[in-house]
Order: sequence, then C-alpha cells, then structure tokens
Amino acid sequence: MLYSFSINLERINNMCLFEIIAINNSNNTKSSITNLNFIISELLGPIISFEDYESSIQINTNIGNKIYNKSVELFNDSNWLLCLFNALEDDIEAGAWSNVLL
Repeated sequence: MLYSFSINLERINNMCLFEIIAINNSNNTKSSITNLNFIISELLGPIISFEDYESSIQINTNIGNKIYNKSVELFNDSNWLLCLFNALEDDIEAGAWSNVLL
C-alpha cells in the first residue's frame, strides 16, 4: 500500500486533540491530513464545523469519540480509501504535502 495512516485522539481532561497523519511509504514522508478538503467534507464537516481547520483540532471528548469512531469506519471502507488516495495525490501535486521525513 502506498500510504499508511495514523488516526490520533489524545484526551486531555474533558477535551481531545484529533489528528490524522498520512505516511507516504514510497519516500518515508508524512503529513497531517486533518485539514485536507476531502477529510473535512467527508469526515469532520458532518459532525462538527470550524471556520479554520488546522492540522490538529481541539474538541470536547464526546465529539472526539464520534470523530474517531467515524474515522475508523471510513478508513476500513475500500471505496472511500480510493477517493482519499486520489485526494492525497492531488494534494501532493499541488505542493501541499508537508514532506516531513520519518
């Protein structure tokens, strides 16, 4: 598989930090994709709305659990993953991939 993913939900008191990291296995780079338009429209937007999405978002625990569970569901859907892979390729071609080496 070209990409691996890490879905992170860090609980801090009654709040959570949520982030999705994509790892490009061909060149060992990673990038936070939490604010990728595809992730916002398909995952985050239906659950919670922000004016500006950052690479990680701070949310209450209840919303954090909903987003995490929905993430796991979507990342196990092969058709959804194909759409995500296409969105990642577009992101890389546009120069938006952060290219942080592992």
